Amino acid sequence: MIRATRILVPVNGNPTDEEAVALACEVARRGKASVYAIYVIEVKRTMPLDVDLPPEAAKGDGVLARAEHVADEFGVDLETEILQARDVARGTEPGGSGRTRALGGRERPLGRGIRSSSSWAAGAWALALR
Repeated sequence: MIRATRILVPVNGNPTDEEAVALACEVARRGKASVYAIYVIEVKRTMPLDVDLPPEAAKGDGVLARAEHVADEFGVDLETEILQARDVARGTEPGGSGRTRALGGRERPLGRGIRSSSSWAAGAWALALR
């Protein structure tokens, strides 16, 4: 069995978010792992990557607040962040650009082990980062 030390849960506002966060928290509690939730705002190519998008950021804040509530029920500390990226699915695929911009303004590579589906909006997955 693989033992995760860090668990990443991408959330997007779908009903499956709570289940994914709950699963990650359950695994984290058993293995004393850290849990991270991210909400990614997809930025159109016609806009700068660090463009201010208040409605999208407000939605992300709400989604992450619900994730924190679930983590609180499990007694697990959850670190959250909103990221902005050009193409969420492509940026997280192996061989993709893997670059994002956090709302704090720093550009950085996504964590190792992040995988995605061609339809990010279809659901959220808890992924163990090695």
